[in-house]
Amino acid sequence: MSSSLPPPFVSVEGLFNTRAVGGYTLTSGQKVKPAVLYRSGEITRITPRGEEELLKLGVRKIFDLRADGEIATFNTPSPGIDGVEIRHTPISRLAKFGPDRIVSLLKQFQENELGTFLTENKDVLEIAGPALNEILTHIRDHPESPCLIHCTAGKDRTGLVVAIILMMLGVDDRDIIADYALTTIGLEPVIPIFVARLSKVKEYLDNEEGTRNMGSSKPEIMAATLKMIREEFGSAETYIKGYTSISEAEISAIKQNLLVQ
Repeated sequence: MSSSLPPPFVSVEGLFNTRAVGGYTLTSGQKVKPAVLYRSGEITRITPRGEEELLKLGVRKIFDLRADGEIATFNTPSPGIDGVEIRHTPISRLAKFGPDRIVSLLKQFQENELGTFLTENKDVLEIAGPALNEILTHIRDHPESPCLIHCTAGKDRTGLVVAIILMMLGVDDRDIIADYALTTIGLEPVIPIFVARLSKVKEYLDNEEGTRNMGSSKPEIMAATLKMIREEFGSAETYIKGYTSISEAEISAIKQNLLVQ
């Protein structure tokens, strides 16, 4: 699963959908540093070579956004990586992972894909504060120590956290949307793995269309999500101040740590 894709994808053997978040130019002329924040899917299959590649990127901290129940269901615990601290910062309401919830959710994705994404993304944002707080605190306090954020596919929870950070920095919506849509490419090598995994869960097999829609990362999903964030939360800064302990002054410090002239 080592990536041979062009930047912003990076090669870390055993990981997938792995890429740097940065390099964007703002209207002010500033740029987002290209090697401070990384994103990926789950790190369960990282190899010894992949560990070396991750360390060469400078990553010393990983934030795992997956739920305990999710990890247990699919038996995908994170491995220990020498020299890297792995922080489990779940974004989940555990009650939502029962069979009845899966059936209901897949039906919603089958019947109204975009609307269901918006509802789910709003729900995620309402509980993502603690995880985002830890990530932003790390960036505030350790600007020279790159970190990696991941969930299972590195698509929705990871995508929302990254989107909030990029919005906070003033990155153009088109770039945020394009970053999200890259997941379609990033997941291609592991589609057989996910198909085999989900085939063991009857609820997913019973609604292939809903499952397929739930796994999509179309540009219009993030475009509508950015609009929803502004309508429901005001702005990325307003969201951060309302759902984390990060202050206005700390937001300014984080921006300084992530931007370069």
